[in-house]
Amino acid sequence: MTDFTRTQAILFDVGQTFLYPDFPFLKNLLSEYGVTSDIHSLNKGAAAAREKIFRYREVERWQEYFAYWMKLAGAPDDKIPEILPRIFERHKREHLWNWLDPSAPPVFAALKKLDYRLGVISNSDGSIAGSMKKFGLTPFFDCILDSHIVGVQKPDPRIFAIALQQFNLPAEQCVYVGDNYDRDVIGARRAGLTPILLDPFEVVAEQDVVRIKELSGLVKIFSK
Repeated sequence: MTDFTRTQAILFDVGQTFLYPDFPFLKNLLSEYGVTSDIHSLNKGAAAAREKIFRYREVERWQEYFAYWMKLAGAPDDKIPEILPRIFERHKREHLWNWLDPSAPPVFAALKKLDYRLGVISNSDGSIAGSMKKFGLTPFFDCILDSHIVGVQKPDPRIFAIALQQFNLPAEQCVYVGDNYDRDVIGARRAGLTPILLDPFEVVAEQDVVRIKELSGLVKIFSK
């Protein structure tokens, strides 16, 4: 059993950990093609697509990812080439990852109340600080690292080392929470942090990591 009694700081991934693709937009877009969906089914499809398309690959192939995801959602094969440009245009116009898990702010507040320091380490495009501010999340975090800004990305342990330096804490006193085994679990371990995997749909095959199905699981772990 993993011992969390020495934990002083909890760091988070962002994309599909607490900030998701715009599910309402995607739901409405799919409905134009006769596809009925909801946030639960879209979230499950996004997780399955991540495992299918991104696992064991250095390069994230977003075209393949969205094509596979939309197929899982029920989009007709002949309409996917028409749907994808609309998704990417939407992302270019207004960042697509802008649906906040409503449970996230209460979880962050609860963890802060328990005296844990919080941070963010995200592979992103320079938009994380703006997103945190947009959703009023900035006050929760003592450290916000965006790979585009710092010039190194997960699973490289150097990005975790930057956070440890900012916190002035040893790695063994820090936990990292994310949804991606390759980048989050392996990256955290390489840097000496203890990983926790967010895997609500049990799509990750590896069984060698502490798992939660929802963010509120963290409060149960760290309030003991």
